[in-house]
Amino acid sequence: RCSSVLPRELSPTAEAVDMSEGRRSSVGSGSESATRLSRVEERETLHNLNSRLQYFLSRMKELEARNGELQAKVDTGSAAAKSHNDSMRAVYERELAKVDT
Repeated sequence: RCSSVLPRELSPTAEAVDMSEGRRSSVGSGSESATRLSRVEERETLHNLNSRLQYFLSRMKELEARNGELQAKVDTGSAAAKSHNDSMRAVYERELAKVDT
């Protein structure tokens, strides 16, 4: 079973790490640092979305497997009920034939 919890959205911060260069940049230090922050936020958003997609796909596989198990039980139960109904019909028809004779 998947025990993952949906990741939370990461809130933007005034200071972010530039992943490509390993440096810190502050907002307001110019358009270059704003671009770096924007890229970091974009990476964080993509990471978050990828994590959520992975969770949902995993959950979907779990539910499909469970659905298959339940469908097999339903099919087994239906077959058993049909068998029981057929045997009861045979008993009823024999009793009815006795009464008619």
